[in-house]
Amino acid sequence: MSNLVEIAGCYSDSLQVVTGNDALHFIRRDSRVNVSGVRYRQGRNIVLRVIKNLYMQLRIALLIAMRMKIVDVWIFFIGGEGMTIPMLTATLGGKTTVLALAGSYEQALPIADRRLSGLARMLSNVNRKLSDRVVVYSPSLVSEWHLEAYESKVSIAHHHFVDFTRFEMRRSLAERRSVIGYVGRLSEEKGILQFVRAIPIAINRDPSLEFVIAGVGPLENTVRDFIKRSGLANAIRLTGWIKHDDLPKLLNELKLIVVPSRTEGLPSTILEAMACGTPVLATRVGAIPDVIKEGETGFIIESDSTESIASNMIRALQTPGIERIAIQARDFVQTNFTFENAAGGWKRVLEGTVAETCARSSSRLSSRERLS
Repeated sequence: MSNLVEIAGCYSDSLQVVTGNDALHFIRRDSRVNVSGVRYRQGRNIVLRVIKNLYMQLRIALLIAMRMKIVDVWIFFIGGEGMTIPMLTATLGGKTTVLALAGSYEQALPIADRRLSGLARMLSNVNRKLSDRVVVYSPSLVSEWHLEAYESKVSIAHHHFVDFTRFEMRRSLAERRSVIGYVGRLSEEKGILQFVRAIPIAINRDPSLEFVIAGVGPLENTVRDFIKRSGLANAIRLTGWIKHDDLPKLLNELKLIVVPSRTEGLPSTILEAMACGTPVLATRVGAIPDVIKEGETGFIIESDSTESIASNMIRALQTPGIERIAIQARDFVQTNFTFENAAGGWKRVLEGTVAETCARSSSRLSSRERLS
């Protein structure tokens, strides 16, 4: 989200960011950015989850209503696909709304709790209909995320750019031990359980392997318990939450990073790993296939099963020319994921959306004048 804020700052000298929890402190504050939001914790059961989510949406809608006079465009980003009450508030206030999909709410929420699949689908469809523009990372996501009915208002743009002064190759692959890493949220949709269950299989085939798991999330205790029961504590290092400033050092320690997600947009970690010369093994979901080309810029897992992940980790590390693949991946990212590329894509989205909204407003005004 901080990337998107930085990009939006190119086109506005006043940004109102409404967010929650850790992001309240993470978003960089400067004279252009006013950050406000709510603290939110999920309920322990489905009833409390729905009630707390409803209350959270009402509070966010109030913050939007309070800023109605000073905001022209509202961008609904991570989690925005389920923010129906705030979206209604912005729409009824006559504001331009952009739904920027970093992932599929419709796919991710049911993975966490299947009982919520119907609700997720309903909220997603309402917000897609209400928004003036829907932004996705890749044309392939139109069908994967069931956006065909809204294709006329879909734009392709991304907020991804890499700071190449920090994310760079500091150690060649030949200098690195056989360390395989996972960096991300420890949650069901990210495939973390399949990954940790694949570790004993991989170690049985290659005892020299070491593993690093960096991140926090609802499955953290489950992961710890599995590692303890498997007797693999000496082979697996759990770092917990890792600061973004410390990520380049970790990525330069890895010989392979695994992204076993069941649903995804385009994880920034993939691009940052590629910039550091760290090969990526990932599932074929979201916009990942646009970046990870099998045998060219990384490796693809065709199935997210435990056996498939284990076999592909061994396969990737034993691939002849893996160093060449790592260099090609680094060159690809340096060419395609600059700040200028990301900002240019969003400039086209914002200018086009605002122009269309103004044209519709003028048309409605002309119709009323003719009627009067």
